[in-house]
Amino acid sequence: MNILQRYRPAGLGFGTRLFLDARFRLTPYSKMASQLPNEGRILDLGCGHGLLSLTLALAEPKRDVIGIDHDSERVRLAQVAAEGVSNLHFERGSLLAPPPGPWHGIAAIDVFHYFEPRVQNTILGHLRETLGPDGVFIMREVDPEGGVAAVWNRAYETIATRTGFTQTKQAGLHFRTPSEWSRQLEKSGFNVSAERCSSPLFADILYVCRPR
Repeated sequence: MNILQRYRPAGLGFGTRLFLDARFRLTPYSKMASQLPNEGRILDLGCGHGLLSLTLALAEPKRDVIGIDHDSERVRLAQVAAEGVSNLHFERGSLLAPPPGPWHGIAAIDVFHYFEPRVQNTILGHLRETLGPDGVFIMREVDPEGGVAAVWNRAYETIATRTGFTQTKQAGLHFRTPSEWSRQLEKSGFNVSAERCSSPLFADILYVCRPR
């Protein structure tokens, strides 16, 4: 059974089915998963419908993966898709109060721009404290200087939040350039490498961070 087939028992609406199909095909989940440890405790913050969490857990049975999201409906759908996957658990939670570590790996994909910079910095500090000394933290964010693709990225996020498809309690969207993110991640105690990580339609950058 492939990952998308796992959502069929959930009785998805047409819009959600279309979104999951496009999201899975356009997002390099396997590439992102390969940056995280092959075993140990892995935390997927803002996991949404659970596509990355499923990729992580199904690829490596020695990973113990927990997916956290504030959207109860998305967590429910993720739980349905994870039926029978013993090394994967989903629960409702918040980036503002992440589960206690230590973690061997942490992922936060396409979520930081929902928080204002001050809160982004606070979250990064918490994650640095809960990441084990040999752990890896990955995050993906839009490059606002990424040309036409960045314009599309920002338009999509604006539409998704205003229509309620993506639920957020925060006000506005807050993007940083790759150089700004790299500086802040280093200030938060990480060594950082960055690379483009998206389909040509988008302007996403993956930051791979290790404790200093």
